[in-house]
Amino acid sequence: MCSQLRTALIVTLAWSASAAPGEDVLRDGRLTSPLRIVRLQEGFAGPTGVQWTVAPDGKWVCESIGDRGRGERSRGELSADELVALAELLTRADIATLPAIAGPPPRANPRILRIEFDDRVMTLNGNG
Repeated sequence: MCSQLRTALIVTLAWSASAAPGEDVLRDGRLTSPLRIVRLQEGFAGPTGVQWTVAPDGKWVCESIGDRGRGERSRGELSADELVALAELLTRADIATLPAIAGPPPRANPRILRIEFDDRVMTLNGNG
């Protein structure tokens, strides 16, 4: 698994105040929805950052986001064990109960972490 993806997932867990198990996110060895994690830094040239997308079957892609559009950085596929571990992280984070927006109000050049899973979009604002 891409080490930056692993870091983004750890941030997801740290963001969650709940330790209670959440809804089932793995069914028949597949995620119940794609997972998208976007890390952005707003700036003079617009937002730049990285987006990780994990498909329900465990195939993932890591893309750069910048003023010139998107560009693929890497891709791969999670093993069955890694997919189970990811589902456990999402369950422990109780993703359905995370707030839609958390963190301080954005100031100049904010850092943003956005997590999308199922019909939920969570945004963590940080000032950098």
